[in-house]
Amino acid sequence: MYRRTRFVGFFFLVLTLCTAAAAQQAPSTGGEEAAVKRVVDGIMEPYISLNRLPGAIVGVSLHGHRYYFPYGKATDSGAPFAPDTLVEIGSCTKTFTTTLFALAVNRKQMDPNASAQKYMPAGYTLRPEAQEMTPLELADFTSGMPDDPTDLPHRLEQRSIEHYTTKDFLTWVSRWKPVSTPPAQYLYSNAGIGLLGYLILRLPQRGISSSIRIFLRLCQCQTRRCVPRPSR
Repeated sequence: MYRRTRFVGFFFLVLTLCTAAAAQQAPSTGGEEAAVKRVVDGIMEPYISLNRLPGAIVGVSLHGHRYYFPYGKATDSGAPFAPDTLVEIGSCTKTFTTTLFALAVNRKQMDPNASAQKYMPAGYTLRPEAQEMTPLELADFTSGMPDDPTDLPHRLEQRSIEHYTTKDFLTWVSRWKPVSTPPAQYLYSNAGIGLLGYLILRLPQRGISSSIRIFLRLCQCQTRRCVPRPSR
């Protein structure tokens, strides 16, 4: 994740949260940064202490300027965070997936209340109990799907798509049996949002490809799928 680290850190993009308080206090760029820092410190310092986090970095984009505020350490050896420290974006991608879902619904490419089976590829059939599951329930975590596929390898290095393939995932999906008829109670599910993302990518590419390209340009000029070895 980070440079030779096993700590789980995070990266916050603080936009609205800091803007309201800081924008009123800052007549200059230097004053703006100090004002933003006071707001961020007021949020992050108690949060880090309460949750006993080893470190974090906060990035703020405001009035055309970018500010970075590091806390604690980024690596096992104690190296501090820097603006170019690699961090795992993790579940931030769920925002992109659900936005693509909303765009697909708006373009009439996907019916949010149809059976998810309608969008499954040939050769994969959901169990009868799961065929009432809808794309909307995948998006809002009421599908009943578990957090992760139950056959996902325990070792993290075995969870890449090279080892746990799309075929493996779809086979598990087609065999999965919900505990109750959807919609279920809210349950955070990587499996459910992963299935939704896959179904979206199977849609006709009108509009979807351009939307994905836009997302990839959003402050992700240094985003990597595989972390370079010197930065691990």
